[in-house]
Amino acid sequence: MIPMRRLAILIAYGPEARAFVQSGLAERLAERYELVFAASYTDSPALCALPGELAPAPEGVEPATLTRLRRLRARLQPTGAPGLAVQVVQAFALRAWGGSRAWRDWLIDKRIDLTLCGSYSSARTLPALAAAARAGLPSVVLANSWKDVHQRPHCAPPLAGLGVFAESERRRFLAANPSFPASNLRSIGSLHCAALLRNEPLSRVELADRLGLDPQRPFVCFIAARDGAAEQPLIRRLLARLRTLEPQPQLVVRLNPMDAAEWAADWAGEPDVVFDRPCWSWDPEREWICPLPSDAPRWAALLSRAAAVVSRPSTAAWEAATLKRRLLTIAWGDAQPAWEAPDFRHARACGWVRGIFSEDSLAAALAEEIASPQPPAVAPPADPVERACAVVETALHRTSFLEPVRARPLGEAAP
Repeated sequence: MIPMRRLAILIAYGPEARAFVQSGLAERLAERYELVFAASYTDSPALCALPGELAPAPEGVEPATLTRLRRLRARLQPTGAPGLAVQVVQAFALRAWGGSRAWRDWLIDKRIDLTLCGSYSSARTLPALAAAARAGLPSVVLANSWKDVHQRPHCAPPLAGLGVFAESERRRFLAANPSFPASNLRSIGSLHCAALLRNEPLSRVELADRLGLDPQRPFVCFIAARDGAAEQPLIRRLLARLRTLEPQPQLVVRLNPMDAAEWAADWAGEPDVVFDRPCWSWDPEREWICPLPSDAPRWAALLSRAAAVVSRPSTAAWEAATLKRRLLTIAWGDAQPAWEAPDFRHARACGWVRGIFSEDSLAAALAEEIASPQPPAVAPPADPVERACAVVETALHRTSFLEPVRARPLGEAAP
């Protein structure tokens, strides 16, 4: 009998728990492979009932020389001679000195055939990816965020597979990494959204009961930023605009899970404002933040049952679009740079957001959205788990992922 192949899934930070476990990806992979989860926070309630073995992640840090090369490469043009030279040096240095003895021993002891994680550039995953490469094991990265490729496009570890959210990120990655095999890269959509779709949203009556809303009145959901205290002037403006509408909607402020929100006590007694605190596991000392499974039905209900959803530019655009909702997005003042940022271009192009460019146009936009909610023009992929499984399956059958880096001739366009 041929033994099942063994996959190491790195849960370095909280988002991987949502993307790999709560999405159903681990459950699907467990049908064909033995899974070993290497977690930086094994006691997190977000990691209950894993379909495999749970073990503490080994300690490991990136050597200082590799950190300097990575930072140097980020400052250079990827297709220029200096950038290509640093890329080649970095690749060979990674294979010569990268990784850690602890990670290498762990991978061998656990008889791992493939390593899967959520980032190719984070401090916690780089040593594991480098150790896997030195041990001759393939690695797959399924990006945690649509911002990852835009903010840190350069990839040093050799990867047998990489999944990013959108085609625009795929093109950006290939432009920054001209020697990376295009066949190893695929746009798969968001596993975080898959976690949201797995849960039936709370009914309107259940949601109203839990939040203390009047079930007979509509409500508007406002997604607050991490510094919620700084959002209070905007909350007051929203409330003033809502009071001009008929029937007058209630306002639900979805707090940021990292906001202690003592400031919310200032709104006690206000009948038209309700604050929703997310059910998340948040441990700043461990750099760990992750939604608990119980949060998904409530969050899905807020997005799908609201008469309108208002936010600054944020990754909530993916989640809302997955549930066929368009965000009314603040795009004036200090929110304008985020609205115009390259990593938000995809949301604008797909019609997931409607920009509100002045406070004076806020009331009209709210009235139009409440009267006739508009779905996104282009929906996100509905099968990110299937696409992610395909990336893993293909990577397991690659044999040439550790070939030396071959630089593309200068001037040759990326695929």
